[in-house]
Amino acid sequence: MDHSLHVHGETADASETARPRVTVLIAAYRAAGFIENTIATALNQEGVEVDVLVVDDHSDDDTGEVITRLAARDSRVSLLVLPENQGPAGARNLGLRAAKGDWIAILDADDAFLSGRLRHLVELALNTDADIVADNFHFVDGEGTRLGRTALKRAPVCEILDIYSFLEGARPFTREADYGLLKPVIRKSFVIRVGLNYRAEIRHGEDFHLIIDALRNGARYVVSREPFYLYTARTSGKSRTLIDYKGMIQRTQALQQTTEDPRVHRLLALRARSLSKLQTSRQLDSYRSSGQYSMMIRAVISEPGGWSWANRLIRQAVRRVLKPRHRL
Repeated sequence: MDHSLHVHGETADASETARPRVTVLIAAYRAAGFIENTIATALNQEGVEVDVLVVDDHSDDDTGEVITRLAARDSRVSLLVLPENQGPAGARNLGLRAAKGDWIAILDADDAFLSGRLRHLVELALNTDADIVADNFHFVDGEGTRLGRTALKRAPVCEILDIYSFLEGARPFTREADYGLLKPVIRKSFVIRVGLNYRAEIRHGEDFHLIIDALRNGARYVVSREPFYLYTARTSGKSRTLIDYKGMIQRTQALQQTTEDPRVHRLLALRARSLSKLQTSRQLDSYRSSGQYSMMIRAVISEPGGWSWANRLIRQAVRRVLKPRHRL
């Protein structure tokens, strides 16, 4: 089934809706070195009223001091501080309850918005009666330089994602980025109506479970393929969240036990297998880079996805050998 759609006619002008207010919610942990730039991109949005709510997840650096200084200069910035570290899900839950906007836009502390993002997504939501909207994104390095192609294929159409189409794309090793990485803008009234919360025990992959819970509660979810979000690659060294692949796999398998829908069950099983393959790939990369070749060989033979990792490595080596060389 094709879930793509064109938004026909003139887009809703933000002035016609009394300039909807958007709270940009940032969970921050040890982000003193880069969060000022992140906040600046959130404030530099036209066509909507913006405020930025930062929840300091009990950082042990100067994150709180940086935000306090910014808040003194700009009343649109506010700070909440957790008395103990709760992870991004717990920090965002506090922000969901405290947000004053009509919409809540999730922004990671090491990422950024391009100009016009919030207006684009709010107008899309108003034109499609969406409860949640998200957009395409660029991967960037630590300096903000864009890396390769956009995460999703660019297209002038938008897509309505139900639980099936979301799960089809919410896994590694598809032709596009994992849909679980998309950063949502959520209607505050929907959050209140269904009691939407992040699962506080999850410290990585929390957005995936939030969207699953929202869809199970009847959310209308629309995705734009225009890229307005800058997603900082984990290789930048900015991220403070360790990837718990084992936990992600176990939580996906636990979700399987909560559904009687065979299609959902199959798609969750596929996600779990893809995550296992990604876990193996990352471990093999680590063995190779550190020279642990005996461990690498054993993992290639015994772990899920080991042989496909080795085949990929061989293909890359062959391409390098066969690549034409230019002579002077």
